[in-house]
Amino acid sequence: MRRAWVVRLFYSFPSEPLLAAISSAAAILAVAATLIVPKMESHPWLLAFTVCALVISLGFLCLVIGLLCYRTYLEFQRRTFDVSTIAPLVQEYESAGMETKWTLGARKTLEIIQKGTLGGIDHITDVESILDFLDDVGLQLARNQISDELAHHYFFPTVQAYYLLLKTYIEVNRKKYGKATWEYIEPLFERTFLIERKKDPDAPRHIPQDELLQLVKQDSEKQPQTSRPLFGA
Repeated sequence: MRRAWVVRLFYSFPSEPLLAAISSAAAILAVAATLIVPKMESHPWLLAFTVCALVISLGFLCLVIGLLCYRTYLEFQRRTFDVSTIAPLVQEYESAGMETKWTLGARKTLEIIQKGTLGGIDHITDVESILDFLDDVGLQLARNQISDELAHHYFFPTVQAYYLLLKTYIEVNRKKYGKATWEYIEPLFERTFLIERKKDPDAPRHIPQDELLQLVKQDSEKQPQTSRPLFGA
C-alpha cells in the first residue's frame, strides 16, 4: 500500500514546472553575481542590493514551490479518487452476466460450506467465476491501475466475505495448480482491510462466519436482471 502511495505521488509531482522555476532562479542569480560582484569593492551599496535581491528571489522560489506542492496534492487526490479508473470493473461487476455468475457462485459457496467439504474439493466452476473477478480487481490494484481507496469503496465487503469464506478453497487450489492461482486476492483483502482499519480502528479482521454467510446468502437470493445501471444509479 505504501508503494502505491509513493507511485501516485511520483506521477502527481509536476517536475517540469518545478525544474523550470529552479533553473530560472539559478540563472538570474548567476547573471546578477557575474555583473555585480566585481563592482562591490568600488560600490559597497551593491552588497546590500545583492542581499535584498537574493532574499526576494528565494522568497519567490519558496512561493513557487509552495504552489507546486499544492498542485501536487490536488493531482494526487484526483488520481486517488478518479472513478474512471475503476469504472470498467464496476461495470462488469454490475452487468447482467456477472450477476448471474455471482448468484450461482454464492449458492455454490453456501452449499460447500454447509457440507463441510471446502478443503477437499477443487475446480468448482461457479465459485471460480467469483474468484476470477476478485483476482482481476487485485491485479489492477497491484499494478497501480486503481487506488486502495477505490477498491475498498466499491468491493471491500464482497472481498472480505468471499476471501475469508473461501480461503481454504483458494489454498487447496494454489497448492495443486501453482502459486499464481488467484495470487492477487489475498493482497487485495490485506490492502483494502488497511483502508477499513484506517476508517475504523476497531474494525475486526475476521468477522463471525454467520455474518459472512448472511451476506453470501443475500447474493444467492438475487434474481439476475437483464441489465443494471453503472454504479447503481
